[in-house]
Amino acid sequence: MSEHGAARSARVAPSLGQALAVFAGYVVLLFGLQKLVGGDVDYTEIAGSIDGFRDVVVIPVGIASLYLSIATTYLGWWRPALFEARTLPTWMMAWPVLAIVAMIVNIAADADPWDTDFLLMVLLGFVLVGFSEELMTRGLLLVGARGQYRELISWAISTGCFALMHGLNALNGQDLGTTATQVVSTFGSGTLLYFARRVSGTLFLPMVMHALFDSTLTIHAGPGTEFNTDAVAPAPATGVFQTLGVIVLVIALIKKVLSRDNRGPEIEPLLRAS
Repeated sequence: MSEHGAARSARVAPSLGQALAVFAGYVVLLFGLQKLVGGDVDYTEIAGSIDGFRDVVVIPVGIASLYLSIATTYLGWWRPALFEARTLPTWMMAWPVLAIVAMIVNIAADADPWDTDFLLMVLLGFVLVGFSEELMTRGLLLVGARGQYRELISWAISTGCFALMHGLNALNGQDLGTTATQVVSTFGSGTLLYFARRVSGTLFLPMVMHALFDSTLTIHAGPGTEFNTDAVAPAPATGVFQTLGVIVLVIALIKKVLSRDNRGPEIEPLLRAS
C-alpha cells in the first residue's frame, strides 16, 4: 500500500473535538446503563453482592467497552491509542513491574474471604474497567489532544477528564466529600498511569495496572465492605504503586518527559500504519 493510501486508513484526523465527543458518549452511556441495569444499587455497595457488582460494573462497563471499540475502529485510531515510541530509559520499567508484582501478591493474600465466583466477577469487572477507562482517556483523549496540542497540555486534558469522570460517583450514591477526594487522588493516579504508557510505549501496561489497582482496593476491603477511598486506602500494594511511581516520575520530569517541544511520540507514522 502506498504511503498516501495508508494514511487514509485513519478515517478521522486526530482532534480533541472528536475525542471529547466519544468521551461524552461514553460517560452518558455508562451512567445510563448503571442506572438502568443497576437499579437501586449504590456505587458504595458494589462489593455487597455478586449480583450488584455484575449489574453496576460488569454489564455497564462491558457494553461501554464495546462502544469504545466500535468508535476506535471507526476513527482508525487503534494503533496510536495503543502504541507509541519508547523514549525513556529501560530501567524505569522497574516501577511498573514491582507495582504489578506487589498488587498480585496483595490480591492473593486478601482473596481468602471471597467466594470464588464473586472474586472472579470482581476481577472480570475491573479488567473491563481497566480496558475501557484507559482506552478512553490515555488512549483516545490523548491521541485527540496530541493532534492539536503539545504534550503537557495533552497530558493535562486526558488526565483531567479521567479525574472528572469519577465525579459521577456522587450521582451513584457516594457522598460529595469522598467523591471530591477521589477526583483529586484519581488525577494523581492518572498521571502515574500516563507515565506507565510513556515508559512502556504501550497502553496495555496501564490497562493491566489499572485493573490490578482497582481489584486490589476492592479485594483488600473485603466482601460486603462499603466501597470508598477511605475503606480501601490501607492496601499495601497501593503504597508501592504510588510511592515508587512518584519517585520515578520525578526523575522522568527532570529529564523533561513532558517537554513543551514534544507534540506526542510518533503519531503520524502510527496513523499511517493503522
